Amino acid sequence: MHSDIKIKNCLKQLLKNKSFDRITVTEICDLSKVSRRTFYNHFDDMYDLLYEILKDASNELAEKERSAGYDAAKESTWEKALGIGLRYFRDNKDIIMSIYNSDSWDIVKERVSDRVKKSISEAVDRASVRTGVKLTAVDADFLSGFYSSLFIVVVEKYLRHGMPDDPAWIVNYISTILDPSFDNAVKALAGRAK
Repeated sequence: MHSDIKIKNCLKQLLKNKSFDRITVTEICDLSKVSRRTFYNHFDDMYDLLYEILKDASNELAEKERSAGYDAAKESTWEKALGIGLRYFRDNKDIIMSIYNSDSWDIVKERVSDRVKKSISEAVDRASVRTGVKLTAVDADFLSGFYSSLFIVVVEKYLRHGMPDDPAWIVNYISTILDPSFDNAVKALAGRAK
């Protein structure tokens, strides 16, 4: 097994029983039987390691989305992606809650928020193409920021309550309140009085 994978697996294992803030590079190196030098050859620091684990999880989610029939390039809805993401959190509850309850949550949330905003920006761009409406860069950034903030708040609330049940109800609430596509939002924003 490659040393970077051993290091990632070690952190994931430690996160099941320990707060991220209480885990050290030395502890990870000892448990994964790699040197500190090897650790730093692969990762800049603990946050970089955690980000790489989250990135791997994001890639795993994308694969689950494709397996579930969600094709972000073709579909304008986000319900499947959000549901899969929240179920992934619930299925990895020990690790996610350890990160959420750590002092490092704000740093992690910022990185996750950037990833969410990038995904939503792509959905806004697709909605612009579908509707034939050209948004200004400021309007597209505003819309992407609005939706990504909404998703982050919803996910944080779910985490704050300890992920008590199947997250399908969250997806249902959001899709009831918001149009499941970005098309109407793009049209409305482009049509507003300047």
